[in-house]
Amino acid sequence: MLIRPVTRAVVKSVCRNITRLGQRWALNFDGIGIRGVLANRAINVDGDIDIEFYSPSNFATFYTLISQNISTNAGFIEFRLIAFTSATPVLQLVVGGQVTDILTEVQGLRPNSKYRMTLIGNNLKVYFNGVVIRDYIFTRGSQREPTAKTSIGAQTNGVIDTYYRFFSGIQRDVKINGTLWAISDRNQSIQPSVPAGNNMTISNATSANWVEVSA
Repeated sequence: MLIRPVTRAVVKSVCRNITRLGQRWALNFDGIGIRGVLANRAINVDGDIDIEFYSPSNFATFYTLISQNISTNAGFIEFRLIAFTSATPVLQLVVGGQVTDILTEVQGLRPNSKYRMTLIGNNLKVYFNGVVIRDYIFTRGSQREPTAKTSIGAQTNGVIDTYYRFFSGIQRDVKINGTLWAISDRNQSIQPSVPAGNNMTISNATSANWVEVSA
């Protein structure tokens, strides 16, 4: 039997993801400049949308969870899921430029918690711990841009390629329409998708931004 030598590269690849028992790595977005951009757009605003995500650690300002902006300077937005503070914390959804508040603190919005949102036809549901907490009819807008970028943790302007409204808090296991980004490959700028084919590129993260969380 042929025994292959263990190279330094293999050891380095294995060691970078070693954690304590029952723990795994996740990325703590800093609210300043860390972002993830997908190789390919992930959302069709005319079709069904199914997203799992974590809410921000607090609601001090605008925090973009996922966005897919129209490539103009006109301020149009094809898709955006964002949390922000007005009178109370609000989770806001934009589809085709149509802006709707879909979840408030009173309705069950909590910091650093995992949610699932589905939009099937015009029926929108928000889940918390697997239980539906919002269920109603959602109106989609008409703005469309087939070349818009999909970004995680920041809103983007496709024309001048700038980013703003950065997410603050730990993000992991983002799932969009059946594709999962675990965001667990520590210190790596390229985070793979499952199934493969739509990697996420992380910008502006350092080793200090990677934290251990419960597996």
